[in-house]
Amino acid sequence: MVLLLTRKDLEPLMDMGVCLNAVEDAFRQLALGNVSLPDRVSIPISKGHYLIMPAYVKGDNKTLVTKLVTDCPNNPQEKNLPTVQAIVLLFNSDDCSLLSIMDGRYFTAMRTGAASGVATKHLAREDSKTLGVIGTGFQARAQPWQC
Repeated sequence: MVLLLTRKDLEPLMDMGVCLNAVEDAFRQLALGNVSLPDRVSIPISKGHYLIMPAYVKGDNKTLVTKLVTDCPNNPQEKNLPTVQAIVLLFNSDDCSLLSIMDGRYFTAMRTGAASGVATKHLAREDSKTLGVIGTGFQARAQPWQC
């Protein structure tokens, strides 16, 4: 059985504190060489790009995941749709069966905000009090979530 998780399902499960810890651990596992993370595949399409992002985490917490993204910059004006559409596919790494299909836009916003939070934790001065955000899109609005 495949579990389908919408943004509404994910929101109570993915608070920023949990995401900060998960992203920090993911960076640690990547640095330790426990993550297979090939370059993102970007395929130009007529109205934008189709992106494929697979990853595999080895060890006790085996994770096999792929994020599929479409980036169509004219969607808001032409179709009244978001620029970015995305899903995350989670597979069982032992038998390669599909376990879950999840809303990728929310995942992306949370992960990007958490990555900024982890970077801030390790790189910002301790007395910093100001956050600067450039842009007004979905990603820009997600950045302050980690504060």
